[in-house]
Amino acid sequence: MTLPIITGVNPTIGSIAGGSVITIWGHHFKNIKHVYFGVTQAISFTINSHNQITAICPPIMEPAVVDLTIANKHGASNAIKFTYIDKPIINNIIVNDSLVTINGSNFTSTFKVLFGEQDALYFKVTSDTLIEAIAPSFTLPSNIDIIITNLAGDSLPFPFTFSVPPLITSINPSRGSSLGGDLITIYGQGFTNVINVSFGGTDIAPLIISDTQLTVTSPPGLSTVYVYVNTATEQSNSVTFTYVASPTISSISPNSGPTAGHNYVTITGTELTWATSVNFGAQSSTQISIISDSLLTVSVPPGSAGVVNVSVVTPGGTSNTLPYTYVDPPII
Repeated sequence: MTLPIITGVNPTIGSIAGGSVITIWGHHFKNIKHVYFGVTQAISFTINSHNQITAICPPIMEPAVVDLTIANKHGASNAIKFTYIDKPIINNIIVNDSLVTINGSNFTSTFKVLFGEQDALYFKVTSDTLIEAIAPSFTLPSNIDIIITNLAGDSLPFPFTFSVPPLITSINPSRGSSLGGDLITIYGQGFTNVINVSFGGTDIAPLIISDTQLTVTSPPGLSTVYVYVNTATEQSNSVTFTYVASPTISSISPNSGPTAGHNYVTITGTELTWATSVNFGAQSSTQISIISDSLLTVSVPPGSAGVVNVSVVTPGGTSNTLPYTYVDPPII
């Protein structure tokens, strides 16, 4: 009594829809009566020689690993594992320059990734749910279908738009209040499909002005953070945005001067580094010298005789006020 022996099977993977052609190698194949995939017989099989059979695998309800066996009148052979798989399914696409990350399922036996009618320049099946591919070149923007093919067949086409990636060229202003609330304008390109702007990890929805300009209200924050613009699939380069705390002033010296102005006073306080102007009542002076974060000097603008409130303005806000007295020149 001689039982058949299987030494090899190729491929060891087939579609749950059935119909895959499987080659079986081994010994004692002369009088084979049956080829089984699990408990189901092959759709058909052909004995090519004493040591080779080709068989058509039957369909199955869902992905599974089954025992492939053959049998003659004396009994069944040893078993070889055969894996039934389903067609690939693409769930989403993430693009970073030319690197395309494809998320989905049933990727294990993938042997082709198509971008429209072009093959991927390179792809790697990282897991059954993840493929990394290098896309071929396109004229941007391009609307294409992405299709993945494994041993079970083709995925459904996944429509995707390859657009000009977002790029930031400038941000204005580049400093703002630590309390947030400043209107920030960002310039660049590829902004049409931007969904949010990230300030150090805090995402804010912008107002899209054009493909090259958007505005956004800054969230609260501290110190200097990186700012990005994001589409659903791509992230721009980064620029920096500096949060500035509200200034305070504690003294003005001298605290009086001529109505003609143009004299200098020294102001002490905190958070004075980014001072942009000093208000003397309704008048403003930008002739400022920053000595340190707690000290500045400023040229006093002309004013009318009397007491006015003095405050320092920075991107962080406007300080408290201290009095300054304008004095008429003496009459001779």
